[in-house]
Amino acid sequence: MAKFKYNDKQYNTIDDMAYDDFYYYKGATLKYDKSVKWQVKDFINNDGKDGRNNSGLQSIVLEDVKDFKANQNSDTVELTIAYRGTQPDKFADLVTDVNIHTGSVQGALKGSQFDQADKQVKLLKEQYAKQGKNLVVHVTGHSLGGAISSYVAYKNPDTVKSAMTFSAPNVYSMMSPDIQKQIRDGFFKERMQNITNKHDIIGRMNEKAPYGGRQVVIDNRVMGALGFLGAHNIKGFVFNNSGSVDTEPIKITPHLIKKAIEQYKQVASMYEEKLKAQTKIVNDLEDAERRIKHEFMAKVGSEYRGITQGEVEQLFIYTTQGKGTFFNRAISNDFQKEYKKAIDEANDFANALEHALSQMNETDHLLSRVSYIN
Repeated sequence: MAKFKYNDKQYNTIDDMAYDDFYYYKGATLKYDKSVKWQVKDFINNDGKDGRNNSGLQSIVLEDVKDFKANQNSDTVELTIAYRGTQPDKFADLVTDVNIHTGSVQGALKGSQFDQADKQVKLLKEQYAKQGKNLVVHVTGHSLGGAISSYVAYKNPDTVKSAMTFSAPNVYSMMSPDIQKQIRDGFFKERMQNITNKHDIIGRMNEKAPYGGRQVVIDNRVMGALGFLGAHNIKGFVFNNSGSVDTEPIKITPHLIKKAIEQYKQVASMYEEKLKAQTKIVNDLEDAERRIKHEFMAKVGSEYRGITQGEVEQLFIYTTQGKGTFFNRAISNDFQKEYKKAIDEANDFANALEHALSQMNETDHLLSRVSYIN
């Protein structure tokens, strides 16, 4: 059994908080309970806003408040890095997800989220080395954040001592041959764990490829009934009193059905907003392309007589490295279809649950009448 700094529920809490912009500043405090809390020592927020890098990487470097004095007085500093997962309205995240799915090494090229996360660990190690301290890192993340965690753990085995992930795609195909051999030989067996839902196609992506640690598959049928987007939810995990993930199927009760109905309607509403945001991104990019072409044509048309629209199109394709566009419309369309499907599934399943709950209540009412008559 792998040894980790925190229990499953505590890591899940950290990963959930990593989705909240509120914690992306130095000194922010993340609280689990009265005895466990963390402070943000550093962060990366490359969301493309205000001139920031637009790779999409978002991470928070955490120090356990209880470790503060120990880290000061010891020659070893122990930190935890949490990586934010996929945000469907962020095009950089969507592209990175596709690279993982296809096993593309492009996902780890210079400037990518994976590359920047790797550099972040190496930079932190150098910074503490200048202070005469060794750095021990634990990484965690959900979805894309979990994939980045695995990548960083594979690339920095001397620094990263554990990787606890939720619903993380397998990044084996993105690693170099020598690291793949280490994975197959079991080098990372006791320091990595991924917890995913049986019904989650993202968390089980590339699951046939070797995985460095332990893969825990739960069977949350209530969340799984929504489809992969429901099963993929960071909040779709249940934990026992010790904080370990509960791998047993959830028993369905009227109370749980009511709660699920509310959740599914919320998810449908959320993905409607995500669909609007993603559609706006596509429209903005298309508008930008049309504007660039128009402005370019107007300029060369006046200064260089005889240049045709077709030649401008060819030049545009050349400047975008043969793609003919600044983004992949086919991939974008596929994601829009997934959103629409998820919205329909969420609403349909919520309606089905409401019908089932009504039938259950009618049955209970009939049984109570029978009991009264007897």
